[in-house]
Amino acid sequence: MDNYFSTGQAKNIEGSFAGRMLISTPSLDDSIFDHSLIFLCAHDALDGSLGVIFNQPYSEISTEELKEQLKIKKQFQINKKYTIFNGGPVDEDKLFILSATKEQKKQFKELAQLTLYTNAEAFLRDVVVGKQKNDFLICKGFSSWAPGQLEQEIEENSWILADISFSEIFFGDPSKKWSTHLKKVGIKKPEMLVPYSGNA
Repeated sequence: MDNYFSTGQAKNIEGSFAGRMLISTPSLDDSIFDHSLIFLCAHDALDGSLGVIFNQPYSEISTEELKEQLKIKKQFQINKKYTIFNGGPVDEDKLFILSATKEQKKQFKELAQLTLYTNAEAFLRDVVVGKQKNDFLICKGFSSWAPGQLEQEIEENSWILADISFSEIFFGDPSKKWSTHLKKVGIKKPEMLVPYSGNA
């Protein structure tokens, strides 16, 4: 995998789920995907699907901790804390960055395009020294499916496929996002869903 790639322009590629959101159903309760929302970074018939969970906080890291880990000696006045999200079960010992440039943010409604950085260290170094101003999420691991697997899981009612706005990914209370999006797709109570099981 390269250091980064841009998500597919979902609304311009027929049949692609890239740029859309997966809402987990109760059939995935007690799994790593329990009450999860996933932004799909890539999806096609040949290579399968790839995405990151964006509503499951795992831990926090401060600017001071990043400076220490990245061995940055220069002193800066910035002292912030960043949430690290559980991105998924693949490469869960590694950090990834889901990021948006100003142009991607501006055009998100039309293109649903973001950038996934696999070299989190380089990105976070730029954040600490003030060179990186993009909106971003830090994700621990990512989620992926073999070709045809995600389609099967959607048919088995393990996931609901839905549209997502920029602000709903990067802002808001993570603890409320899952139930909020269920209501947006017309499901007022999770027990309304039929709990067929799928292969995650």
